[in-house]
Amino acid sequence: MGRLGRTDSGSTSPTHPPAPPPGQPPAQGMHAQSPDARLTELLRANAPTAYPALRELRRRHRPAVLGYARLCGIGENSARQLTAQAFALAAHEVKQGAEPRGTWRHHLLQHVLRVARAWAADARNGRLAPGLLARFDAAAGTGTGTGTGASNPNNPNGADPVVLTAFHSLPLRLQGILWYGVVDEELDPNTAVYVGASPDEVAQLKDSALNAMRRAWLNAHLAHYGDTRCRGYGRLIEEAVRPGYARHSPDLHAHLAECTCCSTAYAQLARLRDTPREVLAEGLLGWAGAEYAGRGVTYAAGGGGGDTACGVVAPYGRSRHAVRPRRTGVAAHARSGPGADAPGPTPGRWGWDWGRGGDWGWGWGD
Repeated sequence: MGRLGRTDSGSTSPTHPPAPPPGQPPAQGMHAQSPDARLTELLRANAPTAYPALRELRRRHRPAVLGYARLCGIGENSARQLTAQAFALAAHEVKQGAEPRGTWRHHLLQHVLRVARAWAADARNGRLAPGLLARFDAAAGTGTGTGTGASNPNNPNGADPVVLTAFHSLPLRLQGILWYGVVDEELDPNTAVYVGASPDEVAQLKDSALNAMRRAWLNAHLAHYGDTRCRGYGRLIEEAVRPGYARHSPDLHAHLAECTCCSTAYAQLARLRDTPREVLAEGLLGWAGAEYAGRGVTYAAGGGGGDTACGVVAPYGRSRHAVRPRRTGVAAHARSGPGADAPGPTPGRWGWDWGRGGDWGWGWGD
């Protein structure tokens, strides 16, 4: 870990290198080519190893997480607070021995919703997007403006449980290719680094991953909503929507005309075939999934078609927000607004200032 210093608020936090100039990507660290799974292992190790790993995770995934947080909170400061606390919560859980559920980026996006659900239960609820607050209230059945959402901490956002079940049933590498390569449209070299593959493997596995996802979704859907007869039509439904060479059956068409479960399966598989990015984002995120997919990944330090997190030139950039200089220490906390402090671990042997909003002692909020 870097040298520790005292902030004006009295907490201990690492000393940061200077922030890059606006519009330039952050400097790549020693773990720039390490897969996310390796970074998870390093995160559980001692402080000198964990800190660079966590910085690399932040460099890769924070732009997309912040972009999603902007859809969940009111104002830039709220989005940065949600992002900071989502990273801090996810890192703390990993340090305690928990495994990230699926890909790191999707895992972090779900943590944004977990943090937002906590905000919805106290005075910070006014900093959340009204539609999200209404979603939490509807899930809690309160309608009071202070609901805490669904009881399942892994799905506080109304994500489709069938899509989640299907996605998490796939091997982790295929999950990564689907999320990074399809939903976020990362370049193949970036996705390759994240999942621990080569760019050629990523390109070759995209179709296989989509086929596996369609099959897993169909099996989960029929198991959840169908009966024995419906499950008998599963293979025919799969073949009827197969890309490129669909096979049609008169028996299937007759069954679809009278079966809601199977007609829904056919329609959803057709959507997953034709618009996989939108369907996956909506199903796996729930709240604002379509908007997230429409906005795309905010690359590197400032988007605008610059370098990506892995240093590969992106074909496009969709960031609609200018880069702001990093704020640390008491100045960041002074700007965090009312109710920004969140309960959490006190400064420990890593020097994290978990209990504060803003930059959480590591500049997470900036």
